[in-house]
Amino acid sequence: MKNTGMNLSIIAATAFVCATVFGCTFNKPDNTALTMTPVGTWVDTVTTTPSFAFALSRPITDTVVTLKLDPAASFGGDLCAKISPTCDTLFFDVPVGSTILSGSTTYTISPSTILHSATGKTLDPSGAVFSFTTYPSESGQNITPAKADTFSGKICGQIYPSSDTDYFYVASPAGQTLSITSSGEGIVAMALDTMGTWSDTLASSAGLVHAFSSKAKSPLTIAVVSINRTSASYLLFVGKP
Repeated sequence: MKNTGMNLSIIAATAFVCATVFGCTFNKPDNTALTMTPVGTWVDTVTTTPSFAFALSRPITDTVVTLKLDPAASFGGDLCAKISPTCDTLFFDVPVGSTILSGSTTYTISPSTILHSATGKTLDPSGAVFSFTTYPSESGQNITPAKADTFSGKICGQIYPSSDTDYFYVASPAGQTLSITSSGEGIVAMALDTMGTWSDTLASSAGLVHAFSSKAKSPLTIAVVSINRTSASYLLFVGKP
């Protein structure tokens, strides 16, 4: 009759010696699910040219990954994401000059198909759905003072092509603050006087902010232009500081 207890003791002792003397390890099966999360803090409201980055909990084996928008992108298809060299991050940038997204719209974004990891785990698109809303957007027809877009609060736009000038109309600027941020350098906001002549720069993407006095004239036409003659997206704000 075999001595089972002694055999088990020998096996345990051998494993202990292997682990302590030779540095051996015994890997447990990896049952961690494949998940996808936004990189950094998720921003609920974005311009119409946002950048997205999603981290995967483990590398994937898929060589092509597309992202689905709901409502669908303006061209009716899915978005092709970039995959990091380590195969664990997905990127997508909406390029300046595109009309993929509409302003004042709530979207959801998710993988178009099931994703696969090297360990056999999968991620169903229904398990990775993220929502965001776009700011109001310029009309695209606001290329002259007479066609200026009226707005208050925040509005996004694009300097495209680089020689583009966008015009906006602020009914009551008195006591409010004007600021602008952009994806590129040299984007400035200037006021037009009643003769249609540009005044000094009021706000710039470099951080210049303008506070209107309580006696500021109304209404006010604002021109947004690139002094560097480069294309860029921007977010214009007029409101209480």
